[in-house]
Amino acid sequence: MKRRLAVVMMTGGLILGCSNPEAPSPEPASTPPVMLGDVDVAQPLRALGTEPFWSLQIADETLIYESPGVAEQRFRLTGREPGGTIIRVMGEGDGGRTIAVDLVQTACSDGMSDREYPLTAFVVIRSGQDDSPALNGCAASVTWLETQPAP
Repeated sequence: MKRRLAVVMMTGGLILGCSNPEAPSPEPASTPPVMLGDVDVAQPLRALGTEPFWSLQIADETLIYESPGVAEQRFRLTGREPGGTIIRVMGEGDGGRTIAVDLVQTACSDGMSDREYPLTAFVVIRSGQDDSPALNGCAASVTWLETQPAP
């Protein structure tokens, strides 16, 4: 009987020894950079335009389009297609709506400030029935925007 108890205790110790609750969990896989010039377009981005005023946020696999007098439109990121000095970012929304954002590696002025953005943006939203006109604007990473002096 003593012998069996020792085997059970040893086995129990081995089983407990296999589990290490304080071991660090593996780091989540980070999104690999998708570079367009000096801008990592896999990181949060912001695009904006004037006449008409509009803005677009691209972050966390979501694109959020806003414009005065228009309800906020959300799209799920479906892909990024690099093509040299252009990257197309695509998304899908409810009811078959789609968005395509062409980010171009060329400097851009918003026409309202002295700020020069590192990217030019072209945005097209399609709903199947009521397609919006193509929008032109400027874009940059959120990090870049936060580190630039105010215009």
